[in-house]
Amino acid sequence: MRKIMSFEYLEERRNVVKNRNAILQVCRELKRYMIPYSATTLLIASRNFIIVYLTAYLSFQIVLAAKQASINHFIKNLMLFLVLLLLYVLADSLLIYAQSIVIDRMTNHLRHCIHNKVLHARLSAVDGIGTRMGVIARINQDVMLVAEVFQGKVLLPLMYLISGIGATVSITVICWKITVVLYILGLLILVLQIKLGKKMKRIAEQKQIIKAAILQRYNETAQNSLYIKIMRLGSLVLGAIKLKMIDYYKVKNNEANISAWISALNAIKQFLQYGGIIILGWLMYKHGNLGAEYILYLAELAPLVINMITSFGDAYILLQQSLVGFERINEMLALSQEDLLTGRNVAIKTSDDILYAKEAAIRFANGNYGYTGLTLTVPQNTIVGITGNSGSGKSSLMRVILGLYENTEGIMKLWGQPIKSYNKKSLRGAIAYVPQDDLMVAGTIYENLTLGIDMSKVKLKDINLLIKKLGISEWICERGGYDVLLSDGGDQLSGGQRQMIAIARVLLSRKKLLILDEAFAGIDAKHTQLILENLRSITKFQSVIIVSHDEMVLKKCDVVLNM
Repeated sequence: MRKIMSFEYLEERRNVVKNRNAILQVCRELKRYMIPYSATTLLIASRNFIIVYLTAYLSFQIVLAAKQASINHFIKNLMLFLVLLLLYVLADSLLIYAQSIVIDRMTNHLRHCIHNKVLHARLSAVDGIGTRMGVIARINQDVMLVAEVFQGKVLLPLMYLISGIGATVSITVICWKITVVLYILGLLILVLQIKLGKKMKRIAEQKQIIKAAILQRYNETAQNSLYIKIMRLGSLVLGAIKLKMIDYYKVKNNEANISAWISALNAIKQFLQYGGIIILGWLMYKHGNLGAEYILYLAELAPLVINMITSFGDAYILLQQSLVGFERINEMLALSQEDLLTGRNVAIKTSDDILYAKEAAIRFANGNYGYTGLTLTVPQNTIVGITGNSGSGKSSLMRVILGLYENTEGIMKLWGQPIKSYNKKSLRGAIAYVPQDDLMVAGTIYENLTLGIDMSKVKLKDINLLIKKLGISEWICERGGYDVLLSDGGDQLSGGQRQMIAIARVLLSRKKLLILDEAFAGIDAKHTQLILENLRSITKFQSVIIVSHDEMVLKKCDVVLNM
């Protein structure tokens, strides 16, 4: 029993440290915004005490005026109350506006930092926290969870703390026994809130995992909708989503049960802090221990003391749900970044082979191999075809050449030197890459053709000549020329047309090595044939690696490697 308790205690302590580190890391990332955020939050936190104190003051004056039958005194104090209330409303509106601007900038900064970390992280590090699509799908959810903390979960306890301290002093001056009763009641409710909060965190973790999985499923369905329709896989896909939704509903049901308990606890608290104090005040009045004018005054201030204590419990419950966001953001902020500058620059000699491998292999952390026993020699200015079954290592080899992975066994050289000896900035500056689904940005066709191209080295006539050779000038003219605007992703174009623009883009880059990774998938046979026939003349001083399963494509290559 002692061992079990010891293990549970250590696990809980580890979680506390993990949570604290996650919160501190996010706060360090947002440190430039902490002074304006803290200033606006502290001032807004005073609002509750001010408005309640003004209301209590007015109630006190009403009862006092009724006892003394003095209307003039009451009107004078009412006017003072209205002036102070107007000043409060103006100041409060300005402060809330200022805080909302600061929080908006904080969340945007956090999104930018996370995207930047993921973009420049080592590929293996990103793979270690989930699929890239899954990581992207959950970023905004996690940021919004953190934003909720800064919007209300920090503000509320701070607001109630300031209000509660003021109310404690005011009540103690009148009757210290009531202060003791309020603190005992508040602490009892706080203990129950903490127990419920721990359960809410476990539920929040489950919800986030399932929501990210469902969103990823929907994204995959949208991307592969045509294939799903043709292969009549709709019911299978919907069945998989339905199973996830059932899991989600189970978790939501558990959350609803906890929420019901929290609601019941709040209802009891509401009754005790208002009705209970009025009853207690009336009993004390009957025994001559309290003036009648103080009963309503205490009923207004008493909730501030209880809320000061229980607000930490409310914040704890809400924070447990948001800690999931803090922890996952901390995971992404801690991603190990690529070292782009260490190593030699690429220096290409005409005598060097473009690619040389001897018994090369790549072994991943889980013990699996991407490829193994790879031996080949590819001279420069060669068009190399690479084919093989799925899982044979084609993608792993491309990632090694691009410096995303490192070859772990044997020898793997590019331009006569080990690939890992090059600095990644120089290496990628010498290689142009076209995946099966390339990047298309919102802009004109011309802007997408020249994306990332040094235009000081390329003239318009070069572009015109190239697109004519590739056979894409015809449909570009039909659509209205270079200045036709495309949406983000280039949805106005067919998949083949987008790929042809991507191929034209890498050919314009004039880099020493071009990698076309299933780049001809989606391009019709006529244009594929035309591109391949002109590829040799266009790239006579360049080397080309083509990953493909298409026999027509592979027949046009000088060398074919079957992995």
